[in-house]
Amino acid sequence: MTRTLSVLIFALLVVGSTPTLAADWKTDAATSRLEFVASAQGSDFTGRFRKFTPRIRFDPANPAAASFDVSIDLASVDTRNAERDETLPGADFFWTEKYPRARFTATGCRALPAAGRFQCQGTLALRGKSRKLAFPFTWKGDSRTARLNSSVTLNRLDYGIGAGEWADPATIGHRVNVKIALVLRTSAPTGVAPPAKP
Repeated sequence: MTRTLSVLIFALLVVGSTPTLAADWKTDAATSRLEFVASAQGSDFTGRFRKFTPRIRFDPANPAAASFDVSIDLASVDTRNAERDETLPGADFFWTEKYPRARFTATGCRALPAAGRFQCQGTLALRGKSRKLAFPFTWKGDSRTARLNSSVTLNRLDYGIGAGEWADPATIGHRVNVKIALVLRTSAPTGVAPPAKP
């Protein structure tokens, strides 16, 4: 057997046995959104965080290898209400002086029965408290561009946000619906790892 044929067979064996690699995705900051819907005095309002940094590794063909790590600048909150935007970073709510960032991490994703739908088990760290959180999302795209959308409901009191005199749900609702809409791009498409040199 010639050396060339030996090398070819070795390369084919390595490629056939190497798992798919998840791609690293970058967020298009101009078109991506991290928003929330809450209620105050019985009326809903929408806010958003203008600064957040997601690190996403994901391959829809191999969701178990996925990882999410999202850092959120809490002082960048914007609800289009000057009084509310001045209050939220304070010690009664986000307390950004002590806890400037929230962080969401997740691994171990799985595909759901509906096409393009997935769920991960994650952890949200906010205001010094960490809570387990199921993270369902939809994924649409190809090896270069994709869109991720998700909706998750939190209880603000689980994180000590607006406790004490603000705990009455008639004043501020306990439930907060977080909505994520990310436009993603990668320069390294999902693929197979190159074979090792013989």
